[in-house]
Amino acid sequence: MIQTNGFNSLPTKINEIVNLNAEGKFDSWKTGFEGPWGRYWGVPVSTNASSNAEYFWQSNRYFATTAAGSGRKTHSWSSILEEKNQRTALTYTYPTKPGGPGYQVRGNEAPLYVLLGSTAETNLYLAEFKLLGANLPKSANEYFQRGVSLSVERMDKMAQMLALPNSNEDPVLKVPAVGSTRLKSGELATLFTKPAYYLDGSAGDLEKVYIQQYVHLINTPGDLGTTVRRSGVPKKNSSYLDWEEFGVTHIPRRVLISSHEQSDLDYESWTSYFKAAGFTTGDNSPAILGAERLWFDKNNPGYGAGPK
Repeated sequence: MIQTNGFNSLPTKINEIVNLNAEGKFDSWKTGFEGPWGRYWGVPVSTNASSNAEYFWQSNRYFATTAAGSGRKTHSWSSILEEKNQRTALTYTYPTKPGGPGYQVRGNEAPLYVLLGSTAETNLYLAEFKLLGANLPKSANEYFQRGVSLSVERMDKMAQMLALPNSNEDPVLKVPAVGSTRLKSGELATLFTKPAYYLDGSAGDLEKVYIQQYVHLINTPGDLGTTVRRSGVPKKNSSYLDWEEFGVTHIPRRVLISSHEQSDLDYESWTSYFKAAGFTTGDNSPAILGAERLWFDKNNPGYGAGPK
């Protein structure tokens, strides 16, 4: 039986992948295999999501049980992408269908595996530079597709090293070809047949490159934020990765700059400097932090505006 915490229906994304019998009980997976429950569906970015009825009940935990009060397994409709990537000591219970076997992935089964400044990242920057007019020996598309290939392979390797769910084989079914999310032969070739994964000389090429930089850096939030700020990607009304409104008027572009006490020996120097730079100190309001840009950010596009 599938139940929810006080709600009468399953989360939308779960309902889309399961078949229920006439009594509303779990019958089978629409995908044909026992896939993880709501793997990486994510959460809404809206700041007022809790006021939306569907978001609200989907944000509550739901559980699966073979009978009332027995064998209960608690699941969340969403998942946290960063958690296992950063917290290798995390122990988690593999999500199985009601009545399925219990299986735990113990913490510290893998050390922290991080690859920064990779060849993948470098090639994505070279693709950007080529599009911006740099004199480089290869075409922008060659750098771009090599960067994407290595980026996917890097993520696949990290998933295996960090023992992410389904990164090698399904630990319950023990069928690699079915349960594994591991990169498979031919998948990259198929990827490059899609418009978002090759550069065709159109005005949207630079956006495609920035999107792949965005995806590549998703496990390092500081780098990701910098990429969003300097690129204007995700872009509003994009055909590839659309900007989703946060429900706020102002989004900061820098952190708070603290005010100095007048007793500070450098008070006048600091005050003069920040005044000349056009910065308001001691003010943490989004309007101020969004309007007063750092020197290297002044010519960048606005959030969601897309590349210049």
